[in-house]
Order: sequence, then structure tokens, then C-alpha cells
Amino acid sequence: MKKQISMIFTTLVLSFSFNSASAAMVSTTSLLQGGQQISNSESVTTMRLGLSDALVNYGVAAQDADSRVALLTNDQVVMLNGQLADMPAGGDILGLAVLVFLVFIVTDAIGATDVFTFVDPIK
Repeated sequence: MKKQISMIFTTLVLSFSFNSASAAMVSTTSLLQGGQQISNSESVTTMRLGLSDALVNYGVAAQDADSRVALLTNDQVVMLNGQLADMPAGGDILGLAVLVFLVFIVTDAIGATDVFTFVDPIK
């Protein structure tokens, strides 16, 4: 019984932690028009330089930053330039650590595991 509760709880926790993806049809014409608008803009070159400088400021080697930015499409350069300040460097490891800690606390409380000595199982 305790194993079943533990498995149900784990399934619920994992199902809430993943985001779902959505997709829509995009016409070729809209893709071509969007790419032409960005490629005709002279500010893309400026954006590429700024993106490369930002990567160097974050600790990427200058040569690596230049080669990485050179591989990006114009759409990607525009998108990254707008989101660079909001992007986490390395991800949200604190949230993951808290989630794992809470899962261990709950599984200790229901008696499925015995990780923490300060948690007494529910009888």
C-alpha cells in the first residue's frame, strides 16, 4: 500500500513539473517575409556584435563567442538579444533541489524511504 501511494505521489509530482509544448502551422510566405525583414536590417550586425560582447562578459572565450554567434540565424540573434538579460546562466538548480528535498520528506513521512532521521513515518 505504501509503495502504491509513493508511486502515485511521484507520478503526480513529475507530471506537474513538465511543461507541455504547442505547435501551429506556419505558412512559407510568412517565414520568408519574416526572414527578409530581419536580414535587410543593418541592426542585425550590431545585434550580433552586442550578443558576442555579452557572451564574453558572461565568461565565454572571445573566439568561441564569435563562432557561436556566427552560427545563429538572424531570427535567433534578434530573439536572444531580447531575452539575454532574462535567461538564467545554468538553469534553476535551486528549484530542483527544493523539489527533490520535498519528495524525500514526503516519502520518508509515508515510510517508503528512510533518508532523514528527523522524519517519523506516519503509522
